[in-house]
Amino acid sequence: MAGRSNNAVATQAQNSTALTSVDYGEYANSGFENTTQDDFAIPFLDILQGQSPEVESLDAAKPGMFHNTVTDDLFDGKEGISVVVCATAHEFVEWKPRNQGGGIVDRHAIDSELVQTARQQSEKFNELTTPDGNDLVETYYAYLILNLPDGPLPAVLSCSSTRIKPYKAMMTKANMIMVPTPSGGKVKPPLFAHKFRLTTLKKRNADGEWFSFEVKFDSPDASAVGARLAPSDDLFQAAVGFNEVIRSGAFKTNEAGEAKSRANGVDENVPF
Repeated sequence: MAGRSNNAVATQAQNSTALTSVDYGEYANSGFENTTQDDFAIPFLDILQGQSPEVESLDAAKPGMFHNTVTDDLFDGKEGISVVVCATAHEFVEWKPRNQGGGIVDRHAIDSELVQTARQQSEKFNELTTPDGNDLVETYYAYLILNLPDGPLPAVLSCSSTRIKPYKAMMTKANMIMVPTPSGGKVKPPLFAHKFRLTTLKKRNADGEWFSFEVKFDSPDASAVGARLAPSDDLFQAAVGFNEVIRSGAFKTNEAGEAKSRANGVDENVPF
């Protein structure tokens, strides 16, 4: 990890006791009585590009680094970051065109009438628009627990355009694993039973160069066995808790963070 900002100090102090057993008695949950899901947002795990404002505004920030859009923590792209995928989502995000200011307009299910109509009318499979001229961007979300030295931290990785391929590679790796059961059968472990390591790499096409990510199991020998978590593992339990939070809808997507991630080159058409 490199280039931690002042904001990260408070986060580090908070996370350092995240797994400590504490009995708060009658004070448990106090202070959250008037909160709703609008009070909370999950930070995005972004990838800095050459044109990213953070390269200028954050000490030690460089293209190819992972960036937490809320805490401004930075992670070396070559060393990578250990993560557990707790849950996923797949939808089409409606954006205003960038030449009109950008910004998220709405979110649509993949089988919605709007998306299906846009598919039928599109001349290019991966360029969908609404009748209003907004862009429809197919997006996969990986809700993560960042496995940090100072404790687990939730985040979300947005995957559209060229990030879809490494996302699907990660999901395929997990989907292929079967483990023996005490009864002699086999079962597929939960998605959050696996530790992955995300690293960044430079990609190129006719429009320029940009950084994307790739995924391996987080093990010395890159094996699934070495990266597997048991239910008794504290990291596994943290992932279970985050999975339950996502499924309950207690958090909503941080649209400001997602807009920043898109501006920082989610797709291959933003050269550095």
